[in-house]
Amino acid sequence: MNLVEIPSYFALILLMDVWGRKPIFVFFLLIPGVSCVAAAWLEEGVLFTILVLVGKFCASGAFNIVHIYTAELYPTSIRTTMIGVCSTMARVGGILAPWAAVYLPDQAAFSKQIPLYIFGFSSVLGGLMALLLPELWGFLCQAVSRM
Repeated sequence: MNLVEIPSYFALILLMDVWGRKPIFVFFLLIPGVSCVAAAWLEEGVLFTILVLVGKFCASGAFNIVHIYTAELYPTSIRTTMIGVCSTMARVGGILAPWAAVYLPDQAAFSKQIPLYIFGFSSVLGGLMALLLPELWGFLCQAVSRM
């Protein structure tokens, strides 16, 4: 955990029940993507650092809200299995991310900005795909509402 993640957690707590899960999830996926792609066009400096920190802030929020959103998305009968599958996919991404960030730029054919493009475009793609998810804010799961 680093210092920029802590305000992200507080912002998530304050905004999640006001805006709903889906808008915040989409927002917290699109902003890191846009900031990574924009940072790839810049030289290292103050604006580059600000864009990277804004991207990290929102990526931390997206990582946290995905656990809440996933638990609410699936019915009780398959919830733990699907959370396990999603967690496994997150761990695969965690294994591949250092490879993309460290080893790809060391290859002669790739520039040093390629990790920013990979992370940026995958985050934008995830944000656009999250638009297809249903909004669960204010709804109870069928198994809970029957009780």
